[in-house]
Amino acid sequence: MMSVLIVGHVTLDKIQLPSKEYTSLGGPPIYMGLLMMKMGVEPKVLTRFGADIGDERIRWILQNGLKFIDKPMVKSPTTKFRIRIEEDSRELEIIDICDEIYPSNLNNFDAVLIAPVVGELSVSTAIELTKKGRFVYLDPQGFLRQAKKGKVLLTKNDGLNELLPHVDAMKVDMEEGYIITQRSDPKLIAEELLRKGVKEVIITMGRHGAKLYTADASYYARQPHTNVMDAVGAGDLLGAAYTFARYNMQLYDALIFALSCSTVYIDRPALEKIPDASSAERQFAMLKNYQ
Repeated sequence: MMSVLIVGHVTLDKIQLPSKEYTSLGGPPIYMGLLMMKMGVEPKVLTRFGADIGDERIRWILQNGLKFIDKPMVKSPTTKFRIRIEEDSRELEIIDICDEIYPSNLNNFDAVLIAPVVGELSVSTAIELTKKGRFVYLDPQGFLRQAKKGKVLLTKNDGLNELLPHVDAMKVDMEEGYIITQRSDPKLIAEELLRKGVKEVIITMGRHGAKLYTADASYYARQPHTNVMDAVGAGDLLGAAYTFARYNMQLYDALIFALSCSTVYIDRPALEKIPDASSAERQFAMLKNYQ
């Protein structure tokens, strides 16, 4: 069985839509971890959260099979976001930030997914973690986000230049790609990230699908029009699905499978958008025919 380590904060997301609002568990360990579980993989999670997450949510996490490395609960409050969504715009506010994550004595894994949400990993810690994975996936959002008066802003982090040569695959959206490379074209963003040492660059473009670049090839996966509920967690699903698919698929199929898992239930709220294996496979077959 594929061995996987997922690193990042579990969060409590207060999601505000024009018509309603709700609070949900979130963060890469939840979205990535539960998707991996549905694919038959039992990931290990390196995270931190506070007692304020509540006994009921902790029981739910454990009942769904997620296994933690170290003791994840600390005295600090759980990382919390307020996410305001209106049509295609999304505004994030930080309510609380939990403790920084430090690796302990770790085994080696087939894949390590590094996906901080806001400042819980230093670049040096992330580099140490890359040594534990045969395949390293990076979502850099947590290295780019800064909280200013509660609002979450993206800012350039030059420390990423030290991390990128250790990364096999990396996902960015267009805004993140611009912040990191100062390029506004997907091809130019990818070329710059490849030059910095990343081997596979995925660029997500919302309703316009996703592109994948390597030193030797490029691929584009388009998606049919879908009604989007909140899109929270979609990027995490894409990253987990791509990492899973790279274990037994060719590059283009891995991209299509990743897009399938992140969009099949994009019209559902929060954790309800995590597909099971059969739903992901049906969406994958449909999207392959759609290309």
